[in-house]
Amino acid sequence: MREPLTTIPEIGAVEQIAREAGLLIKAALRARMMNPLLARADRSKDDGTPITLADSEANELIVRLCKDQWHCNIVAEEGQSIHVPDSPISIVVDPLDGTILFKAGLPIVTVCMTAFVQQTPVLAVIYDPFLDRMFTARSNQGAFLEFESDGNKVQMHTNGQQSLVGAILNVQWWNGAQHSSKDLLPNCIIQGAWGNHMAGSALFGALVAQGSMDGFVYAGSNIWEAGAIALMVKEVGGVVTDYNRAPALFLFPQHRCCGLIAAATQELHDKMFYARNK
Repeated sequence: MREPLTTIPEIGAVEQIAREAGLLIKAALRARMMNPLLARADRSKDDGTPITLADSEANELIVRLCKDQWHCNIVAEEGQSIHVPDSPISIVVDPLDGTILFKAGLPIVTVCMTAFVQQTPVLAVIYDPFLDRMFTARSNQGAFLEFESDGNKVQMHTNGQQSLVGAILNVQWWNGAQHSSKDLLPNCIIQGAWGNHMAGSALFGALVAQGSMDGFVYAGSNIWEAGAIALMVKEVGGVVTDYNRAPALFLFPQHRCCGLIAAATQELHDKMFYARNK
């Protein structure tokens, strides 16, 4: 009988699992580009969002490797989740974040894994296999970026952007999203910001923490990437709330949140919040 996991997983082990899934994803994108007929295996989930064979295979790989390492709750976006009631640890997995971009042949996807203690995110790994970037964070220990090819690792910091003028934003909004954000980005752009609605929450959230981007909005309610982004941005001194400006909460076993607004500074966060319905 295996003992349930009661301590935070070792971050290096989580990184290694993300790397292995990343190798699978890279190979899958190359194969799709060489043989477009592989796209015929794509399908839609019940909520209408797409899922590819690479999503399913990466999901299966991560769940299997996590199960081999730890006896804890594993909450995976594409199924095969494992419930261990005596463990306070949950590993939340998005095996391929950015499926729409992947389907379009764009290498802008990540593997996202977050460890929660009860309902609190305490460890985050966001891995970009195409540029070999590993973004990590641990509660009260900061957040880091490492380029795997050369081992160069640096601590991340937000860039201190306070104004919408010149700010670079990503707003995750879609038809049917739980929170209305269709006017937020246009209102910010009118005030001088730059932005996009591209899919791929985890990467854009990580780039706010790293300082290349300034703000991120998630208008949905799933926790797949939200916990990782919230932890990472907080660890670098940024500001994160839910969509209504309350503290960001993550609900288990529902695996839900109330959206996210993340920004480099409180001043920018305020401006983004008030742009929602301006």
